[in-house]
Amino acid sequence: MCRRRAPTSEQSRPPPRVTTTVAPGGPMKTTIVLLTSFSRTWHALDPADRRKIEEEHLQPLVGRYADRLSIRFFNSLGFDPRFSHMVVIEAADLRDYYFFIEEFRDNHLLAQGFVTIERIILGYEDGYPQFDAAEDARAGAGVPA
Repeated sequence: MCRRRAPTSEQSRPPPRVTTTVAPGGPMKTTIVLLTSFSRTWHALDPADRRKIEEEHLQPLVGRYADRLSIRFFNSLGFDPRFSHMVVIEAADLRDYYFFIEEFRDNHLLAQGFVTIERIILGYEDGYPQFDAAEDARAGAGVPA
């Protein structure tokens, strides 16, 4: 005789509710993930020298954009051989991100080959609710899709 097992608390939970943090029609927050790798030359530097380079070249750049971008750094060494670090950037205006990248491209860390951007991943927070709201507004105004 086959008996059914009682559902566990995990199985009986309703699925999580999707919530939107962006007001329809408002600015769409962009999240960008830079997957980066640091060179052997960088890792061969004395840790004090690496800190000095970061303090002189990276921190001022990040500081200039602190009022417009959220920039966080993650170490991912040992989790994926294709990159060693991630930079997660959040921007309300994609232009601010672009200007940051233009400056970063000329920064000592990239120019000296200490870091390489391996891949860039970009997404909009709550993109589909924004799209749905825009479609609803367009339909309500009688504008063809």
